[in-house]
Amino acid sequence: MKPKCFLVAGLAFSMVPLFAGEKSKPSAAARVDWENVRAAPAVVEVLNMSPVPLAADADSKQKFSWLRVPQRLQKGWHIFKPEGETNGITDFNVTRSGFVLVACNYAYQGNSGGDWGKDAWTAEDFLEHGWVEASEAELGGLLISGRNREHRIFAKYVEAGEAGRLRCNKYDPPFFIVAVSQKSEPQDGR
Repeated sequence: MKPKCFLVAGLAFSMVPLFAGEKSKPSAAARVDWENVRAAPAVVEVLNMSPVPLAADADSKQKFSWLRVPQRLQKGWHIFKPEGETNGITDFNVTRSGFVLVACNYAYQGNSGGDWGKDAWTAEDFLEHGWVEASEAELGGLLISGRNREHRIFAKYVEAGEAGRLRCNKYDPPFFIVAVSQKSEPQDGR
């Protein structure tokens, strides 16, 4: 299937099948095709973030640690962890086409001072732009940060050359997650 391309807020996105029977934009009832997501991970660069194994550390209260990781994501996944200031924004560049996940926290993080809300994507924005939300049931649990914040997870096939900025809250940036595969290249977000 040939990808469908579109432009959103200066970001170029393309859409290819993420789940069986996809005709255009996924329906609200769409489910993630985990076999394809795991078999064909994208390679991405994320500014001021580096990939680390996604793992739970129940004793950690660090800002960018994980108290709970859903069963489906417990082995063979990397999450991009901030190594510098992000200001709640994830700047990314796709260097090899494939699937990515994005984890977003929508809990209250302070007032709208600084006008950050105008750039923040809601869950509905992700769905409108071709992402599929993974349900708690299909994930086998929730992704909970070290600060006890629940993160919703969205999946999408992205094309090499796509680049942009994503924001979903005031302080916590969206976290890119990719499957680790034998054909994955080293990923460095610096």
